[in-house]
Formats: sequence, structure tokens, C-alpha cells
Amino acid sequence: MTDLRLSASSATEAAAWAEYAKGLYVLGGDGATFADAAPHFARALLHLPDSPYLLRALIGPRLVAKEWDACLADLAPVVAAHPGAVMPNLIYADLLEETDKRDEAIAHLQRTLTTTAWGDARVVKELAQKLWAAKQGKAAAELYAQAMRHESLRDDVSFACAAAALWHAYAEIVLVEVPEPGWGLRRQAAAWRKRARRQAVALAKRLGAVPEASAASEASGLDERLMVGSLLADVGEWDRLGDYIDRLSPVMTGGSARYAWADLRLRLLRQREDLAGMRSLYGQLLADMLIPRPLLFAAGEFYLEHDQLAEAIEAFERLQGMEPDNIGLRLQLAHIYLQANDPQRGMALLAPVSVLPPRGLLLRAYLWRKQGDQERAYADMKKAGEAAQTRKDDDFFDTGYYFTLAMICETTGRIDEAIELCRIAYKREPENPACANFLGYLLADHNRELAYARELIDQALAKEPDSIAYLDSRAWVYYRQGLFYDAMLVMADLLQRGVEQEDSDGVIADHAGDIFAANGYARLAAFYWGLALDKNTGDAAGKIRAKMAP
Repeated sequence: MTDLRLSASSATEAAAWAEYAKGLYVLGGDGATFADAAPHFARALLHLPDSPYLLRALIGPRLVAKEWDACLADLAPVVAAHPGAVMPNLIYADLLEETDKRDEAIAHLQRTLTTTAWGDARVVKELAQKLWAAKQGKAAAELYAQAMRHESLRDDVSFACAAAALWHAYAEIVLVEVPEPGWGLRRQAAAWRKRARRQAVALAKRLGAVPEASAASEASGLDERLMVGSLLADVGEWDRLGDYIDRLSPVMTGGSARYAWADLRLRLLRQREDLAGMRSLYGQLLADMLIPRPLLFAAGEFYLEHDQLAEAIEAFERLQGMEPDNIGLRLQLAHIYLQANDPQRGMALLAPVSVLPPRGLLLRAYLWRKQGDQERAYADMKKAGEAAQTRKDDDFFDTGYYFTLAMICETTGRIDEAIELCRIAYKREPENPACANFLGYLLADHNRELAYARELIDQALAKEPDSIAYLDSRAWVYYRQGLFYDAMLVMADLLQRGVEQEDSDGVIADHAGDIFAANGYARLAAFYWGLALDKNTGDAAGKIRAKMAP
């Protein structure tokens, strides 16, 4: 006769699912709450503590509702009955930490570690993380050192990488935390750093051999190789990383790992300051239409940093296409258009945004200014300032804001406002030579407070005696004071330094013409006015032509 009795394990499983079914039944009743069903789910988990499904059923709704104390109460009997069940105990420790009981969480994990006989890497990692968060870095480092004596953990590449990364981090932070570390502490840090590097090198040797084609395609194998490569970079083993990349590139540059591998190669190239190599690799990545967002963003930032605006625009246009509602990307791309002297495209990009933040209004003001519409630029600058004040964004009001608005005010005939803005900037940063010079120059240019203007310009030159802009200001204030010969001496010295690159708008050349004319050197004056005329149009050009007329 066939024995139809269930085995002990099958009976336990049946009891667990029966309790689970009861919980679902209770939960489906009118007016029932999760609290009514939770005791059944808890009993189900007591029968099968390693079931992730039953664990989610018990704590999932509580976690969503952030009912930490209820979660702890539900899990308490489970972890008490099953101290070696890893997932319930890990979550229980997390909940203790969430309720500000970090010491209890650490003690609980230490008991779990003992119960599991160091057999699960997750327990060690979680305990180390909590020790680190509790500023017990040495205890975390020693925990990993002890764990690496266990063969099963030592053979886990991910675990070995985590150990080395923590050792290296501890070696770095232990010296930072002490203002004047003694010899013993420095020696301790060096020992942990050496341990981390030795581990990284050993892992690189172990995984550095080119794998079989089938093994190369396995996600776990690819992830492990990427992890070890990243570890080599973290611990500063750059030469070994170079060898590691060279050996494994044939099997790592294709498939799902190619982008992470490219990112690792970029870290190495950046450390070597190999700009040509970075340009080449970013160029290959930019040609790939499937490039992930982080790499595309990094490419755009690289091109911006190295003044390759066309490539930066391509990268950020693609990013903006991926995230059309991302206002930050929209503003950044509009700013790049401004840098590329293409304000129309910048304006078109900002046009769909109904409400711009303060810095967006500021950017639009710059775009209006670039297009020559100074009145609209002025209006947006004022709106930007008002919006920033409403938001109490004090960082918004830097010298750049005051200088730009002052220049717009001067262009639109608001001279008193321009001078007042420069006074505000100077008051905020009296030690900043740019603030002193700008206020001094503006006063001199409009024949205001000439003695004070000269004092301000001298103050700026005392800090930056070779500044072309500040020397031009000195020549100009002398000219305004009627000290034509002194002005000519300063200007002649200035012109010998080669000012072409710093005189993009022809202001210095125009000043030189006026100063030489005042000293009776008509031909020299005409020559420099001609240089200034080449760089100006409209009303400014008309004023220069008037001075050149016989």
C-alpha cells in the first residue's frame, strides 16, 4: 500500500502556504486591514524563513507605509526562531538602524554572523557597512580581514573587491581624521593600503587571463572583470590597470560590457592626461547611437572643457532629446549655444519654457545682449534678480551679475544705476581687484569722482600690476584728469605688451587714439582709431569715424 503521508519538509511547506492563503482570505474581507492578515503571513514565514516571496508578503506593505516598528514586531519572532535565516535577519538589522538603534543592529548582525559560521558574504558586507556608518572604520577593516581567512568568502570576487575597497578607504580616511597623525598611525594606514593593493593585484592576475569565448559572454564574468578593473583604479595601480585593460580588451569591448569597459579606459586615460586618447575614445562613443546617458554626458562635459563646442553641442542636443523636460539640460545647451555665438538657437530652446528660474532668466538676458537687444536684456536681468531675492538665493548675486547688469545699464544710458551697481559689487568684495577696477573705470569714463576713480584703479593695480585691463584704466583716468602725457606713457608701455587678444572690442585701441591725439600725435591717433573701427559697428563705429574726420 502506498504511503501518502507528507514528509516533514513537505508538511512544513504545506503549513506555510496554508497560513499564507489564510492571510490572503482575511485581507480580502470587507473592512480588513493589513494588520488583520499580518499574523498569518508571519506564521507562514516562521515555517519557511528563507522564502523571499513570504518575506515580501509580510513586510512589503509595512515598508511602503514606513511602519518600521510594526515591521520589527512582525519579524521579531521569525528572527528569534531562525537566527541563521539570512534575509529576515538582514532586514531586521536594517529596521533597527532605521529606528535609530544602530548599536543594536550591529550586535544583531554579529550574532547572525556567528550563527551562520561566516558562511554568507551578505552578512559580512552589511555588518561592515553599518560599522563604517558608525565611524568604526577599523572594526570594519578588521572584519573583512577576518572574513578573508574563510575560503568560501575569499573565492568570491565581488566580496574580495569590497574588502579591498574598504581597506583602501580606511587607509585614506584614518589620516584625514587626525590633524597631525603620528608615525604609528601612518604606518597603520600604509599597512591597510598595502593590503588593499595586494588584494587588487592578486584579483587582476586571477581574472586577467583572456577567458574562453563562452565564459567571456557570461554576465557574471564580465561584471567581475569590470569590478576588478575599477578596484585597480581606486587603489592607484594605474600601470597594472593599463596591462589589465590591454589583455582583456579583445573580449570586453563588445557586447553588454562595452560601455562600462569604455568608462574604465577613460579613467585610465584621464589619469595619464592622454587627451588625444580621450578624444579618440569619446569620438567612437559619440558615433554610437546607443551610448548610455552617463557616458554621453561625460563626453559633452569633456568637449566643453576643451573648447570643442561643435562636439559638445552634438552631445547635449542628444541628451536634451532624451529628456526634453529636463530644464537643467535645456539651460546648459542654451548656454553652449551662447558660447558658440549662436544666440538664436539658444532663444529657440528657451522659448517653450513658460516660467524660467532665476538663472534661466539670467541666461536669456545674456542671449538678448548677444543679439544686441539691450532693453530686453535689462528687463530679464531685473526679473532674474527679483526672482532670486524671492527665493533668498544670495549666491545668485555674484560679481558677474552686478558687472553684466552695470554694462547693460551703461549701454542703455542708465549711468547712475550702472555706477550704483558697481558700488554694490565693490562693497561686497572690496579686496577683489576686478571690483575696484570696474568701479574706477566706470567713474573715469563718465567723468565722475576722478580722484576716487584713480584711487580705485591704483588699488586694483597694486594686486595685479601686469593686468592689461587695469593699465588701460590707469591711462584712461589720467586722460580724464587732463594728465595727457602721463596717460601716453602708460598707454605706450601697455601697447608694447601686445594687447590684440585682450582688446576684442577695440576699447583699448580707441583709448590709445584719444590719448595720442591729445598729445599731438595725429597719425598715431588715426592708426589706433582705425584698429578700433575694424572691431566696431553701428553707433560706436560712427563715433570713431567722427574723430577721424579731418
